[in-house]
Amino acid sequence: MPQSLSSLFGKTLTSTAGINTAANIVTPTGSFGDTNALPQNNNIFQAVGNAYVSGNLGIGTTATGKLNIIGNANIVGTVTATAFVGNGSGLTNITTGGIFNVGLTSSINYSVTESLDAALTLPSTAGIRYLIHSVHLVNTSSGAVGVTIRLDYSGGTNTFMGNQIPVEAGGALELLKQPLVVNPSDVLRLQGFNDNGDPVSGAIDAWISYQPFSDTNFVGAGYSLTGSQVGFAHTLYTSTTYPTVVQSLRVCNISSTSD
Repeated sequence: MPQSLSSLFGKTLTSTAGINTAANIVTPTGSFGDTNALPQNNNIFQAVGNAYVSGNLGIGTTATGKLNIIGNANIVGTVTATAFVGNGSGLTNITTGGIFNVGLTSSINYSVTESLDAALTLPSTAGIRYLIHSVHLVNTSSGAVGVTIRLDYSGGTNTFMGNQIPVEAGGALELLKQPLVVNPSDVLRLQGFNDNGDPVSGAIDAWISYQPFSDTNFVGAGYSLTGSQVGFAHTLYTSTTYPTVVQSLRVCNISSTSD
């Protein structure tokens, strides 16, 4: 049976449902509602121990949920929730991980040569995958140029991703529309060409940005078809244990005719 509120506050009040105990309620020295005789900090109600509300609680408003507050709430400690809703414009000391990808710790500059040389060789660290976010090309010559890009999968197939892609004089080109998953020891190769289709060095600068991450569920795979293999089905990748979601499928024609 709940304790009578009259014994707590010195007034004749009716005990209501939802008050389980008064053992942890600090009793004012004067009458309830007398602000000159309230507990510390002039709080009308103060619980120094546990407080239990079996229904909904409204502060400054009618309760329509477990807790509804109109006004400011001062909380010293940690607030834990499964989700936070709102624009968050008033929050401070927030890390920028969700605003800018700080995982992009690796970026290189490469001057494309006339040979199909390695622009980027990924480390051989086991258990790591790499996400190439950008392959950005700039034509530094006075004429139009072309660039060929090939990805050599370690232990797999050397796969072309573009063949003599044109870049206008003084122009720039981003080769990747979406990030590209690659594996340890994979090699990204670039080759430059002039406007006549002849190999050329020093006409194209490349900036490559990539990010390592430790999730081997992501896999990059490639397959190169020769002339005799065209028109037949070939296995590019086989899922094991769990189904696989194909994020992207890139196709490149490296021949001189339309296929």
